[in-house]
Amino acid sequence: MRETFDAVLLVDQFPQDHHSGAASYNAAVLRAIRALGWRVLILVAGRRFDRIAFRIPTDDPGVTVRFAHALPLGGGRFVVPSVLPVARYAKRRLSSRRPSGNPIGKRVKIERFPAKHEIDTVRRMLGSVEAKVVFVDTIFRAPYVPEEVGGARTVLVGHDVFHERVASFEANGFEVTPRVDARMEGDLVSRFDAILAISDADAATYGRLSPRSAVATLYPAVPAGPLERRIDPRSGRVLYIGSSAHHNVDGLRWFLEKVWPNVLAAHAGAVLDVVGSIGSLFEGHPNVVCWGRVDDLGSLTHRPAVAVNPVRMGSGIKIKMVDYFREGLGCVTTRVGAHGFPVEGAPFLLADDEEEFAAQLVACLNAPDVCMELSQRTEAYLRHFSPEAAAQAVLRCADGSLAGAGVS
Repeated sequence: MRETFDAVLLVDQFPQDHHSGAASYNAAVLRAIRALGWRVLILVAGRRFDRIAFRIPTDDPGVTVRFAHALPLGGGRFVVPSVLPVARYAKRRLSSRRPSGNPIGKRVKIERFPAKHEIDTVRRMLGSVEAKVVFVDTIFRAPYVPEEVGGARTVLVGHDVFHERVASFEANGFEVTPRVDARMEGDLVSRFDAILAISDADAATYGRLSPRSAVATLYPAVPAGPLERRIDPRSGRVLYIGSSAHHNVDGLRWFLEKVWPNVLAAHAGAVLDVVGSIGSLFEGHPNVVCWGRVDDLGSLTHRPAVAVNPVRMGSGIKIKMVDYFREGLGCVTTRVGAHGFPVEGAPFLLADDEEEFAAQLVACLNAPDVCMELSQRTEAYLRHFSPEAAAQAVLRCADGSLAGAGVS
């Protein structure tokens, strides 16, 4: 007798806020599924472990979690049966710690497709359960899903349009693997009955890639609750959040080398607070404090006046921007950083070249009223990122497959 669930969420790593962009977006998708009262199985297919034994950060009775490469110990605890994934993780971390003057190479591995033995393992796990809808984390997990999944409706969780990301990296002189082009991506997305896009811009592109698939936009919804407004417009402090992904490293290096000196020349007391794993690559810069990964921004000693997103390449929505707005912070960003965000009433200022970026940031630091005006815009702007809107996007993709399911 196969176990039954309303939905399966097939991911590479456990969905979790304040981690990578992918994990944060999948956490928003999971909240939307659970808001509908659906019982969900999270099937973690990846090998991204940083410890031998760990506990999953959820006690939701409507969520069951299984790992393809970790064994259950009970009580929400799991153990990795081999030290190899952890050793690989440690090796990646050590190799990423290059000197800050040259923290990034010109070869970029954006993701990977699974090997045959991994596909076989995950397909066996999928075959042991029954669900009405299977949500699949990006095109790189598409090979795990057979053409027929027990009659389930299949939904791609589209974090990004990857051929656009590849083109953006290549335009900046990077060599990208795997090299996803529009034809390859079109073949992969057209396998799915429906697609959840991270922005309206991506939704339009998916519609062209796979005209037969239903498409709905699910902006990365923030958890329900009051706006925090962790802002001090007179503090002179600037917030940056980022992982050590290539586009973040490139953008922060450009900012620190080309923009930050101009900011300090005009506002000597300015301080940049760097939150996230990227900080280990940029320690030692003047007036820069690296905090590492922080689950609660309220734990920072000082409140920032404004945030920055100096990314220069990539595609899709930059979830750090949503994190800023959730804290009541306005932002100075490049146009690449603002890609996919609604423009009406936006709480950000645009700047692409180094002089313009520095000027916009100095203007914020010198004028608390500007920071407060941007902050005031965040509350209305976050309606685009509401849990209710996310749940409706999930419903549209499910297309009635779960009508009447769920009671919570």
